[in-house]
Amino acid sequence: MRKNLFPILLPILISSYPIFFIYSHNITGIHISGIFLPLFFIVACTLFVFALLNIFIKNIYKSSLIVSLSALVILSYGHIFDLLRQSPLDSLLQGKQTPGFIAAIAIIFLTSYLILKSKSNLISIMLISNFIGIALLIPSLFEIIKYDILYSLNYAVNEKTYTWQVTSSNQKNPPDIYYFVFDRYGRSDILENVYQFDNSQFIKFLQDSNFSIPQKSWANYTQTQLSLSSSLNMEYHDDLIKSLGRQSDDIRPLIDLIEDYSVLRFLKSNGYLYIHAGSWWGPTAWNRNADKNINLPSLSEFSEIVYSKSLFHPLTIKLNIPLFNSRLTHCKRPYYKFDEIAKVPDISKPTFTFAHFLLTHEPYVFDKDGNCLSQEETDKRSEKRNYEEQIVFANKKIQELVNTIMEKSKENPPIIIIQGDEGPYPEAYRKGELNFDWKNATEEEKRQKMAILNAYYLPLGGDKLIYPEITPVNTFRLILKYYFGQDIEQLPNTAYFSNKSSPYKFTVITKNYK
Repeated sequence: MRKNLFPILLPILISSYPIFFIYSHNITGIHISGIFLPLFFIVACTLFVFALLNIFIKNIYKSSLIVSLSALVILSYGHIFDLLRQSPLDSLLQGKQTPGFIAAIAIIFLTSYLILKSKSNLISIMLISNFIGIALLIPSLFEIIKYDILYSLNYAVNEKTYTWQVTSSNQKNPPDIYYFVFDRYGRSDILENVYQFDNSQFIKFLQDSNFSIPQKSWANYTQTQLSLSSSLNMEYHDDLIKSLGRQSDDIRPLIDLIEDYSVLRFLKSNGYLYIHAGSWWGPTAWNRNADKNINLPSLSEFSEIVYSKSLFHPLTIKLNIPLFNSRLTHCKRPYYKFDEIAKVPDISKPTFTFAHFLLTHEPYVFDKDGNCLSQEETDKRSEKRNYEEQIVFANKKIQELVNTIMEKSKENPPIIIIQGDEGPYPEAYRKGELNFDWKNATEEEKRQKMAILNAYYLPLGGDKLIYPEITPVNTFRLILKYYFGQDIEQLPNTAYFSNKSSPYKFTVITKNYK
């Protein structure tokens, strides 16, 4: 390799290292395509600063070393701060960012000064630095390549596993279909018993609007990636476990099943347009198969992780810049989604809208009237109050949206499903997630987590098919059979518990949770 390439290579190696390091430690939950934009942006910015600095100091080796060391400090700041918080120094820091921030800036200026004043053989230092950069990258790249090879060899989502024998649909005037999932929206009796929250007014609105509300409905799984991949594919994960094994912690197959799923494939093959209203959660933020994505521009979940570990995070978090202040985006996103979904009935072609809402889920950013709260304001409130007030706000927006959709769809009544994917976590779980085991949970804790809101607006007699115990896995089995004439039967309604560390090690609930 020519020596004059080393100064250019070093900033690339150093600035890309944190990206690959973070990805290699989150590889099962993030698709590799999610790293390309932040990788390109960070490397490009680093090279730009390198070129700009070299114009002033006119020494390519010194410019390269200064920029590379600065990039390493800037991009690794959060990781170092986390390590310090786990050390005896935490008692001195007291969780404050300021001392660490000042120290990082001092290191950048001090090392830059020493490099500028150095009389050493910088060519040798540059060569050694490049080898160090390569050595840093090798472990992460090895893990990434190994995982992708094994994943492609051992598992790929098999469409036959998650589909049924499709027959021609005799639907002549297909209705719009809306599938609204409100994450952790618990069933009314649980809200009353655990939170002393009366949700009867909202339930009455739904019933007065001819929604059917099964009174004994529960979730099939305790985690969103398990629940959504099941309901959207109308299957339990038995075949997936056969491929991965119960000991696996790999959730990538679940993410793939949330992006490309049986219900979507069937409806698109029958002329439906797919409208995807995403959340901040990576697997549902955007969908490449959608005809239209509804979401605000924001940092991806992976980019947010990279940014949160950088030196810029404590500097920009106080600024009201939506792109760099996720809280502001969390405040704006629900309003934007509700407004855009309200326009869907105006589309002339039949539409299928899947919307994942995190309004009844952390982070808590709203009061009951939909006003955006600061972190300090929500921190002063109890978990109970934060959860309740966001339910109140969610209820108001749901009512407005349902009324709008109904008003615009009088000639061809739509299908609307409003459903929780799981209920709220019990207090014992929130206090010690790492030590909480669902096998040892009380019956009340299990009921709190599994009992969900489940409401169906099924016109033309479809409401008569709803039964009290129906669970999400059977939602679209019922719809596709009744409205589209598909030969697909109901599955047993079963609940499965599993811990996040072992998502496929299920404990089956055989009793009916009422």
